[in-house]
Amino acid sequence: MTKIHEHNFWYSFFRPVVDQSVLMSYRNVTITGVENIPKDGAVILAPNHCNTLMDALVVLASRPEATVFGARADVFKNPTAAKTLRFLRILPMVRARDGMREVLKNNDTIDQITEVLEDGVKYCMFCEGTHRAKHSLMSVKKGIMRIAFKANERFGGEKPVYIVPIGLEYGDYFRFQTTVKVSYGDAINVTEFLKANEGVGEAELYKELGELIHDGIMKQITYLPDDESYDGRWALTKIGGSVPEDVSEELLRDAAEFDVARRDAVISFRSFGHKHMLLRTLGWSLLGLVLSPLFLFAAVASCPQWIAALIIGRKVKDPAFLNTVRFGTKFAALPLMLVIWTLVPFLLLPWYWAVPVAVAAYFSNSFFYQGIEFARVLISDYRLCLPKNKVLSETYYRIKSQLK
Repeated sequence: MTKIHEHNFWYSFFRPVVDQSVLMSYRNVTITGVENIPKDGAVILAPNHCNTLMDALVVLASRPEATVFGARADVFKNPTAAKTLRFLRILPMVRARDGMREVLKNNDTIDQITEVLEDGVKYCMFCEGTHRAKHSLMSVKKGIMRIAFKANERFGGEKPVYIVPIGLEYGDYFRFQTTVKVSYGDAINVTEFLKANEGVGEAELYKELGELIHDGIMKQITYLPDDESYDGRWALTKIGGSVPEDVSEELLRDAAEFDVARRDAVISFRSFGHKHMLLRTLGWSLLGLVLSPLFLFAAVASCPQWIAALIIGRKVKDPAFLNTVRFGTKFAALPLMLVIWTLVPFLLLPWYWAVPVAVAAYFSNSFFYQGIEFARVLISDYRLCLPKNKVLSETYYRIKSQLK
C-alpha cells in the first residue's frame, strides 16, 4: 500500500481550491503564531475541537504544508467512505468507547502516523477526542501522547518530536460567514520532556504532558471553565471582552440573566453598545435598500447551493455540523456553478458586462450568507429600538460599567 502522504496529483490539484473555499466561508480569517512551528523535527498539531469538520479544514487552510489528519474510526466503516477519507489524508483512530479489541487496531494506525512524522509531514489530531461547541476544553486523551512517545522511541535520537497546541476561536459556532482565528502556540518538545522525566512512571508522564498540551491550547483561546458560571462568564466576555479574575457571583448572575432576556427578545449581542442606535439603524436600513438588488442577485445565483444546504441541514441532529453541511454543499456544487456562471453571462450579455456578472456570481454564495447576517442584525437593531426593550440596553450598560 502506498504511503498516505505520498504525492497525489489530484490531491495537489484540488488542495488550493479547497483552501480558498474554506477561507471564503468566513468574513474574516486571522492566523497567528505560524512561526512557532519547529522546522528541526517531527511536528504533531493539537487543536481544540469545537466546530466538527470545519476545524480540520481551517487548520489545513492556515498553512500550505502537507498535513495528515486523524478522525474517529466509525466513519471509515463504509468502503467508499474509507477510500475517500484516505485520499483526503485522514487516518482512522479508534476511541476507548469502541472497546479494547477495536482499540488494538490503533497500533497499525500509529505505525503509519510515525512513518508520516519520520518523513517530515505534519500530523494533526484533535486531542479532546470529540467536538464540543464551547469555549472550554475537555481533558486531553492519551492517543496524541501515545503517538508522540512512539515517534520519539523510533527516531527521537535523530530529530526531536514536537506537539504544537493550536487554538481555534470562532465568532459563532453555528452561523456561516462568521469569523475564525487560528492561533499556533509554543511548541512542546516531547523528546526533551521525556529526557527530563526519565524514570517517571507512564501514568505520570501521560498526566504531565496532557496538562502541558491542555494549558498550551487554553492560552490560545478565550477559555471559560465549564461550570455553573459558564453562561455568565461568556455573557461578560461578549459585553466587556474579558472577565475579571475577581468577578462577583452577583455580576455573573446578572450577566447570565441578561443573556437569557436578550435571547428571549431575539436581539443579537452585535446590536448593543452603540450610542446613536436609532440613527445607526436608519443608516444601515438605507444601506440595505441600496444593496438589496445585489443580495437578490446573490440569492438567485447561489440558490442551488444554499437550498441544498437548507434541505440537508434539516436532517442534521447536531447543529454543530450545519456549517460543515453549508461548506460541503457549496464546494460540491462549485464545478457545476462555475460552468453556469461562465456560460450564461457570456451567452446573454456583451463580454464587458459578462465579466463582472461572472465574477459577482462566483462570490454570490458568500455574499448571500453575509446578506442574511446583515438582515438578522438589522432586524435585531430594530427590536432593540422598541420601548419595551429599553431595559435591556440599560442593563447592558450597567453591567459594562461594572467591568471597567
